[in-house]
Amino acid sequence: MEIVLLLGIYFVELLCYQAVMRMLFQVNVTTKKWMILGGVLPLVIGVMPVNIAGKNFLVAFVVCGIMFVSIDDTLANKGIRLVLTLLFLECIDDIFAYP
Repeated sequence: MEIVLLLGIYFVELLCYQAVMRMLFQVNVTTKKWMILGGVLPLVIGVMPVNIAGKNFLVAFVVCGIMFVSIDDTLANKGIRLVLTLLFLECIDDIFAYP
């Protein structure tokens, strides 16, 4: 059951990152194969002897890596856009977490 939850978290976070990238930066994510291949990593993370909070962090880290590889831009622009997207999503998460 935990592996299914990690896969769900992976795909939802991937969808959120894609949506923010398209809304803020008009960036199209070009390689869908990385996203499909990245779906294997939550399966590997699910069998690791780490607590669920650590697994959730690892899945988020994998999503950031997949998005970094998937964006078609220069290396510096990839990093800047990914960090801005991460900060934006964290702020949105905090806004909904307080109420």
